[in-house]
Amino acid sequence: MTDNSDFSTSLSQLGMLRSRMYLRYELDVRATVILSEDGNTQKISVRTLDIAEGGMALVCPLDLPTNSSLQIELKFPGTGELLKIRGLVSNRTGFRFGIEFLRIRDEQQKMIRNYCRQAKLAGS
Repeated sequence: MTDNSDFSTSLSQLGMLRSRMYLRYELDVRATVILSEDGNTQKISVRTLDIAEGGMALVCPLDLPTNSSLQIELKFPGTGELLKIRGLVSNRTGFRFGIEFLRIRDEQQKMIRNYCRQAKLAGS
């Protein structure tokens, strides 16, 4: 009898790669998540893990409900460019949250794309 666990794991990983539209690049900076609900605004300090043209991952000490809308503010290292972008909590594992960007404007897309291009050249 043959052990197919390595094969099935590889197929699972391949499926995950295919489901990602963009490559992710390490981005380890402090950021602010802004939640607005029922007229109340809450600012939360978070740490980013990675970024791609369509979203990012971050670590947050508080519960961010899946499918909740938020705003993220961060400065890119090196350039100091300030990115303010809307997002949706798409998934979570413990304190790690996946954020899908919403309504990306051209200038925001350009900042993200430039950072990803620089990170790729640096081997991130």
